Amino acid sequence: MKLGLTPKNQLKPGSLIVVDQFQPAMPIMMGFGGGFSQPAETPHGQLVKASAEDAGFKGNLVPSPNDIHFTDNPYETRNRQLAILMMQKDLKPEEYKSMLGERAETGQISLLHKTSERLQGLTEAGTKNSAVNFSQGSSKASSVMSAYTGALMSPESLDNAARAFGLSSEKLSSQDPNVSGPERAKLHQGMTDLISQRLDSSRSLQLSRQNYDKSVRDFESHNNSVVVSAGNEGDVAASLKQDAGGHGIRVPKDFEDNILVNSQVTAVGALEGEGQASKVAAYSSRIAEVDLYAKGTITDPLSPDRPAQGTSFAAPRVAAAMATLHGKNPTMTSAQVEGLLKKQLGRNLSGANVPVLDLDKTRAFLGSQSF
Repeated sequence: MKLGLTPKNQLKPGSLIVVDQFQPAMPIMMGFGGGFSQPAETPHGQLVKASAEDAGFKGNLVPSPNDIHFTDNPYETRNRQLAILMMQKDLKPEEYKSMLGERAETGQISLLHKTSERLQGLTEAGTKNSAVNFSQGSSKASSVMSAYTGALMSPESLDNAARAFGLSSEKLSSQDPNVSGPERAKLHQGMTDLISQRLDSSRSLQLSRQNYDKSVRDFESHNNSVVVSAGNEGDVAASLKQDAGGHGIRVPKDFEDNILVNSQVTAVGALEGEGQASKVAAYSSRIAEVDLYAKGTITDPLSPDRPAQGTSFAAPRVAAAMATLHGKNPTMTSAQVEGLLKKQLGRNLSGANVPVLDLDKTRAFLGSQSF
């Protein structure tokens, strides 16, 4: 069922559809938009919903859970199998490398497959004049970080990784940064090069991206918008360098690019700080396709002293405004709505090469329904 758990009768014009996880997450190192921070205690989707409401959204907000895998997804199944297989003891170097590349590939294909299917379902359900928010993603950077943290999960995993790249597991785990630093940098570089090459050469991934692009076009052809968080990979390279005792690596130009971001969607980066004192968050992926920046923090009701942060919570603030604008301007395309939002609700900010969402203006607009 492509529509998943989104009832047709909820999809009226001006709706904000939040595709996300609404069940409590396991406390593992992960993050939507490709980050790797500890998740908040409140389900991610609830915080995304709260971010839209914090922007003043009072329209029809439709939670569309992706907690349940409602269709067969062989790529996701294979990805999970690979995670287990890579922890086996004494894998041959070529076996480990092959699994490492395949896991990065199947992870991205799986995400594209699920997102395309959800968009197709919403299109077939007759969604019009609305916005859908995807606070999720995958990139080369997040794949490298996932591979590296996976290698650190057990002595067997670390031995497999070390053997695959001709390194010493003893040096990798040394407490002396002069010993571990250069060795870890070699592992970071090896994983980055292998994963980048695998993703660049994957015909299956290319076809999945083409199908996703078509799903976005079809959905937006009914005067809808797709809003995507840019990703939280802005400081991955710096984090790897710190882990390696100051030894940096070469990364490809598209290292931080979210697989779900294309020229059609509205990609949103994150700001930290308040008002005129705000700035682009260090963790926010600075990809060329970012269309707007918005506030990237939200108070977690279960941990009010530890606000959640990420592009995950910037995107729904933009999506809330775009959904309302679509409802009020039913003949406008996604590009026209995005342009109107930038003109009426955006402002310039030093350090950002695109407009940022003015939250005060946005709240006033969503409250009065007029500029």
